[in-house]
Amino acid sequence: MKELKSILIFSIIILAGCATDYGKQDSSSVASAVEILSSDFDKGTTYVGPKILNSHLLSSESIRLARKIGSGEGSSETILVVDFMNTGGGWDFYQSVSFLGGDLKELYDVHRKVLGCTSAACTHLEETILILPHGYIESKASSGFDIRYNSRNSGGKVISIPANYIQGFLAAVPD
Repeated sequence: MKELKSILIFSIIILAGCATDYGKQDSSSVASAVEILSSDFDKGTTYVGPKILNSHLLSSESIRLARKIGSGEGSSETILVVDFMNTGGGWDFYQSVSFLGGDLKELYDVHRKVLGCTSAACTHLEETILILPHGYIESKASSGFDIRYNSRNSGGKVISIPANYIQGFLAAVPD
């Protein structure tokens, strides 16, 4: 059982190490990695930033910005997508986000999924979306920002979005 848990932890660390963490890349690398999604079935275009990866011993977060630009003037929405993966601790049930200064904003649960279980523990994935206030990331482009994700079961977790990531994302997204 200990051996299986060690293999699981080692696999998570190795897989996290294989991906590029765009939170540590320069803004031009971030800009070149932004994906553009559109189709004949949608009004507008969605720009999806590359992932910022935070890995811990038994948990990790995958963080990215996305902006949907509609077909009408001024019809854009910026979201922050965070996927929380937790091995052995159960569900965290993230419900809201606190900005510095105490402003609270509702958080949308997109999906909860058990990725797998061993006799020792299960790995849980919680996918969340936060709709950011209009102009928020533009105002944080030179400094970046920290927000706290508030959880029913584990208190809170602070997520940081560095300035270089925001600058690169904004460089790839039309005004």
